[in-house]
Formats: sequence, structure tokens, C-alpha cells
Amino acid sequence: MRRMEARIVGYTILAVPALIGALFMWPSARHSARQPLKVGGFSQIQLGMTLGEVEDLFGGPAGNYGRYTGGSMTLEGYLSPPGSIERVWRDDDHSFEIYFDRESRVVGRHERARFQGAPAHNWYEWLR
Repeated sequence: MRRMEARIVGYTILAVPALIGALFMWPSARHSARQPLKVGGFSQIQLGMTLGEVEDLFGGPAGNYGRYTGGSMTLEGYLSPPGSIERVWRDDDHSFEIYFDRESRVVGRHERARFQGAPAHNWYEWLR
């Protein structure tokens, strides 16, 4: 019986660090497979463009293309067009807010000044 207990303890000692390592590496591996945000696409966005055209310019759908989930924002007071739908593309140095109408056509665009991505204030992000 003691031999069985020793074997279980031994497997646990090996398995727990491997599991913890896998949990922390999985988001990093997933992030590295993603293409970087094409920030030059912002200057080419024009009113009336479709969502698909904007996604082509940025290199993918709206979302976070940076390493960090948190970030600092500025209080710039950009007024979005009434009834518009906001979609945000960002990385660690840029935050682009593009506004669409109900037909998914651009009706407004804004780049946040001095945006900087930063680690979130939680233990998981800090350890990553």
C-alpha cells in the first residue's frame, strides 16, 4: 500500500508543475499565432467603407492584438455619431475606435492619443 501511495505522490509532484506551466503557456502560444495589428490601415479608413474593408486594412477583426489585456486611456471626449456601433482594434501602443451604422458602414473613426497597453492588475496577468 505504501508503494502505491508513493507512486501517486510522485506522479502528483510531476503532474502539478506541468499542468500549471501548460495553463500559463497556452494563452501565450495562442497570442503568438495571431498576426500583428496593421496600424497603417487607420489612415486609409474612409467614411462609407464596409466592416470587411476595415478588417482587411487592420489585418483582422476588432479585438486586442497586444500582449496586455489592460491599458491606459485618455479622456478625449470623442463624440460618436448617434446610433453608431463602436468596434475597437488595439495593440500595446494604439487604440483605434471605428464607428459603424446599422449597415456596417463606417460613420466615424478615432485614434486614442497616448494609449499604452499595460498588464492588468491581477495575479494571472502579472505571472504571465
